[in-house]
Amino acid sequence: EWAKAFNPFFAGENADWLAMIPFGILALILYYVGRELLLSGKKTRA
Repeated sequence: EWAKAFNPFFAGENADWLAMIPFGILALILYYVGRELLLSGKKTRA
């Protein structure tokens, strides 16, 4: 009862979209790591 009334992630019109936010953030982080924009280490000059 309490979760339905006060937690928008649990129930409501936009609960599915709100639940996707953490997965979207994780997907962006993994994308940037894969493109070596994050956690790429030191770049050496050739």
